Amino acid sequence: FIVNGYKFAFVNATRAEKYIMTPEATDDSPGVFRCYDSTNLENLISEVKKESDYVIAIIHFGKEGSHDLEEEQVASAKRYIDKGADAVVGHHAHVLQGIEFYNNKPIVYNLGDFIFNANTEETAMFQMKLNYDGSFEYYILPALQTGCYTDFLNDNEKQKLIDKINSWSINAFVDADGKIIQK
Repeated sequence: FIVNGYKFAFVNATRAEKYIMTPEATDDSPGVFRCYDSTNLENLISEVKKESDYVIAIIHFGKEGSHDLEEEQVASAKRYIDKGADAVVGHHAHVLQGIEFYNNKPIVYNLGDFIFNANTEETAMFQMKLNYDGSFEYYILPALQTGCYTDFLNDNEKQKLIDKINSWSINAFVDADGKIIQK
């Protein structure tokens, strides 16, 4: 995608299907791009970065139902940034997890389920605002999924969820407007 003259590339992979194994894609058969061994994804990010101004890595990872981070989740996200990713955005845990900056780039470990089922679950949307000078501002938009519908939160409910995200975050702080600030 080209935005304000900058080329964005998105890469997506999974490190989450431990028990129900969706087939891995090959040259001859459809499937998913697996990153249990992160080498292939690291190489892809490096290649894509050569042709793009910005690379966003979207990773299906994290322990389901837990706000705690897995060691490999943290380590691999940092390797993806080392290889050229400008942001890493995770999903899979079905719950929100924290945010970290690494080399001044955001890692949003898990966004929860924006739309998944009829359960009532806290979730969020991650927003990257590209400024004309090529710099970014980052935002979390707190939301609640309930009854197969998702709505953004306001006022006290929004602040309560921001406070939770801040408690799970490593070196990031989300202000009352949802802006993510590196600590």
